[in-house]
Amino acid sequence: MRKSVLDFADTADCFVVNEKRPVKVERDRLPILFMAFSAFVLALAVSYIFTQIGFEAYGIFAFSALLTGLAIPVFYFVAVRPVSRHFSAYDEIKKELQKSEERNRHIISAISDVYWEIDSDLEYSFVSGNAEKVFGYTAGEIAGRGFFEFIPKNKVKEVQAKFDNLALGDGFSNEFEVWIARENGNMVCLLASVIPVKDERNRLTGYRGVLRDITDRKNSEEALKISETKYKIIADNNYDWEFWLNPQGGVLYSSPSCERITGHTAEEFEKNSDLFKNLVHPDDQLVFTENMTRFIEEKEKGSVRFRIINRNGEERMMSCYCMPVYDSEGQYLGVRGTNRDVTTRFLVEKKLRESERRFREIIENIHLAAFIMDVDGFVFYCNNFLLNTCDYDQKDVVGRSFFEKFIDEEDAKKLQHFLLGEARHGKAPRHFVCKITTKSGERKTISWNNTVLHNADGDVIGITCIGEDITGREEMYAASMTFGGGYT
Repeated sequence: MRKSVLDFADTADCFVVNEKRPVKVERDRLPILFMAFSAFVLALAVSYIFTQIGFEAYGIFAFSALLTGLAIPVFYFVAVRPVSRHFSAYDEIKKELQKSEERNRHIISAISDVYWEIDSDLEYSFVSGNAEKVFGYTAGEIAGRGFFEFIPKNKVKEVQAKFDNLALGDGFSNEFEVWIARENGNMVCLLASVIPVKDERNRLTGYRGVLRDITDRKNSEEALKISETKYKIIADNNYDWEFWLNPQGGVLYSSPSCERITGHTAEEFEKNSDLFKNLVHPDDQLVFTENMTRFIEEKEKGSVRFRIINRNGEERMMSCYCMPVYDSEGQYLGVRGTNRDVTTRFLVEKKLRESERRFREIIENIHLAAFIMDVDGFVFYCNNFLLNTCDYDQKDVVGRSFFEKFIDEEDAKKLQHFLLGEARHGKAPRHFVCKITTKSGERKTISWNNTVLHNADGDVIGITCIGEDITGREEMYAASMTFGGGYT
């Protein structure tokens, strides 16, 4: 059972006051004892002398006088001095108690916790001066009021039961949390340390203890709980598979989405940390192991793609992104990761790459100039036939404006407005004829066929242009070579 500050101080003071000290004979006693002994010897000698010479009466008188002189210090040591020492010891104890009380008051005033005492009716009989910081009331305003006056009505029975159990001594903990209402109406959470006080007949006379304001801690705990709940709700309902690995690679958390992707429940992954690795495709084991080592042991963040084989034997492509996580003090807590099933996208990309490969093979092997530009007119692909025709390298064309690179300045703005202005609305002309300038300055006439490109959302992203060099055959296209009606 924990003790209050005063209990500890009282115990310490009692130890000091009641400390056993070695008994020793004070030095000032020795001369007095020697004198008393000498007087006694002298009285015997004088009495003997007077008796020998025939003066027995004088001998008796002298002996009586000397015995009286001897009796005075004996009386002092036997009766007076013990009483005097008793009162001196009492004064010393009183001074020690006063010092102890003063020390206790200093301790109580110095601590931030509130020391309190209540009687058997649970009314405050004493509250330390710093109570106003917690209650909003001064110590004088609190004294005499009931302990439960400050507690919400719906919590009174619960707290009363704690006091009852504590009074019975049934092993109930002497520390519990209690909410009180401050003077301004705000609620404060206090950690109450309570000790029952009993008299010499073991009858309960009240309680004493310490109240500590833990409102900030409780609010922080509540905020953390809310934050954790929000994160769990988000993670549990995320379509992607969220997970958290400890610094040793064990699974601390796996979101329910793992079952949709792998066929295994979150509980299975949390109980068996090797399950994740065991699902990885044999051909991707090395890539998976190397990257997870990089993420967990070297604390790097990054992504990796690998295949898994789910419970039904289906092959799924996973895109995994991992990053290290730390607590507020910088302690490494492991790795947080996201597994996304990109199988469909992977297959689409695979088909797209295959389609692009075939497209490039066709474009690169036809005797036609071909290029692709974005909606701003910048070239991001051109075939070798166009480069050879104009005597340019890839670096001279890719990333440059088609109109600035190939078209005369006089015609560039007109053609750009005509072609791109319509293309942005998905209405680019399917065919037009224009002259382009080669690296040597030679002018060539090209007849272009155009296709507008769209992304998955239907937005225009560029134009594919395939053209035939008709230099020397311009007469056949005379009607389409003028800007007024030449673009069709």
